[in-house]
Amino acid sequence: MSNSRGGGAVEGGAGAVAGSGAVATSHHLATEAGAEALRAGGNAVDAAIAAAAALCAVYPNNVALGGDLVALVRAPDGTVTFVNATGRAVRDETLEGLRERHGDRMPDRGIDTVTVPGGVRGWSLLAQGRARLGWDALLAPAARLADEHPLARSVAAAIVEDGDALLADPGCRAIFAPDGRGLREGEPLRQPALAATLRVLATHGPDAFYEGPLVEAWVAGLRRLGSRITAEEVAAFQPVLDAPISLVLADAVDGEHGTGLVAGLGARSLEIITSPPNTQGFSLLRTLRELDRLARRRRSEGGAELDPLGAGAGELGRLFAEGNAIRASVLADPDALSTGELLTRAGLRGRHRADDGGATGSETDTDTEAHARSAAPDADGLHPIRPARGDTVGLAAVSDDGWAVSLVQSAYWSFGAAVLEPETGVLFQNRGTGFSLDPAHPAAFAPGRRPPHTLMPVLVLDAADRSLVAVQSTMGGQAQPQIHAQLLLRQLGGASVGAGAGAGVGASAVTRAPRFAIGVQADGDTPLTATIESDLPDAAKRSLSAAGFALREVPPHDEDLGHANLIRPLPEGGAGYTDGPRWDAASDPRSDGSAIVVPPRP
Repeated sequence: MSNSRGGGAVEGGAGAVAGSGAVATSHHLATEAGAEALRAGGNAVDAAIAAAAALCAVYPNNVALGGDLVALVRAPDGTVTFVNATGRAVRDETLEGLRERHGDRMPDRGIDTVTVPGGVRGWSLLAQGRARLGWDALLAPAARLADEHPLARSVAAAIVEDGDALLADPGCRAIFAPDGRGLREGEPLRQPALAATLRVLATHGPDAFYEGPLVEAWVAGLRRLGSRITAEEVAAFQPVLDAPISLVLADAVDGEHGTGLVAGLGARSLEIITSPPNTQGFSLLRTLRELDRLARRRRSEGGAELDPLGAGAGELGRLFAEGNAIRASVLADPDALSTGELLTRAGLRGRHRADDGGATGSETDTDTEAHARSAAPDADGLHPIRPARGDTVGLAAVSDDGWAVSLVQSAYWSFGAAVLEPETGVLFQNRGTGFSLDPAHPAAFAPGRRPPHTLMPVLVLDAADRSLVAVQSTMGGQAQPQIHAQLLLRQLGGASVGAGAGAGVGASAVTRAPRFAIGVQADGDTPLTATIESDLPDAAKRSLSAAGFALREVPPHDEDLGHANLIRPLPEGGAGYTDGPRWDAASDPRSDGSAIVVPPRP
């Protein structure tokens, strides 16, 4: 067997039965766990769950059992379902109490930022009616990895960066600094309590995390630290299935071909599918819609070709900045601000399918859109989502039977709340820091409310026949919609999108290409900062600077620009294609990941 870190490889030989397909994750050991599920006869759903569980063991700075999950699932008939397993605020907490303790803003970490963890029960909902394998098969690799595995490069770096927070918590200190100093790359990471918890879940299923001795243990541990969480509210938590939101990008509009972002793809139209609120998926759709309109306008007026990843990067940066401003002002739990109202305020006209007739409808602007334009880099008043940092895992999985999954799971900040309950080994997220303590804000804290989420999975389908075009996922905090937009632009064949771009570029080239992100990504940044990788084309750097952004240059393949994973089907009869579906899969070199293609049995 072979795999390739930061890229993709085809596994040879026997063992690939009905579950053949591909998986790409941000840690190579988790990718192996997903591939193991495919070889055992599982499908993309099995591979995604096995890989997600393994990531909780090997990437604790990014994801944990005490975190949340969102996913898009494409069924063989082309239907797409959104799984929202984001947890809720503690019901016995109050806005007034938080303001008394913390003033006018939530703390970054600590016990008051812990919300009910939704991810584990999200696995259960994802599996229902879809997965083939039992929980013992799906979770056994994660338990083995929790027993012991060599510490990855980025986890070791995070232990150094977040050392003070880890040392302040006895549970974290015992695992990540057992001898009084932080573990280093390649040293064994041993998590015996977490391994035992995973084996309980492998035997009894995910509900054991929410009912019975396990939940009694970790809830008691959190309450000893001052949390008001109860076992009853944890048991009552249920993830939900929801309709995704989408944007159709059409090549032809009113009989005119070749004018928009997908020009050059013939009569093909693409549907970009992502997650509704309380996630930030709408920000990606708004950016792509406005960029498509701009491309059409430029061509109709005979102007210069739109080059959003090159000489036109300043235009794209302005759209990213507007998206940041809109998200910060409206993103909230739909229980507080309905999805329809939020999409209307965001300029997506309050429709779940936000295509405006193929991204080509009228250009009537809402008040929010007009406000967002005024909040571009030459104006004051941009407010980024808090906090800027986002440590998350995204994964992509497909199987030859037609299933596809884009899954994102997270602890939010690096090591989440930096609260690890020692009896169960569970590390908890700090999603509560995303709440506002301003009672007038849509995302104001309220008991039982879901916080705004940066997580957002992405699928791309052919809008006509519902065939799969791409499965994307990434980490990146507030920059996730920006990273997804750049991944998509590099795959589209119409607009000029910079060096090495276009529909024929392989998945590895797409994930390796230089990126930029607008907004606060690191200490010292402002909403007008453009974090750029040093190998970004000079034309893009000049365009961003001319648009009013302050450039902060980082090395190529810097983690501030995300860990992306991408899987696309190879064209039938094309290079690398033999008998049956074949996949072009890649994992970002910015991560510790890999991609594996498991072929059908010869």
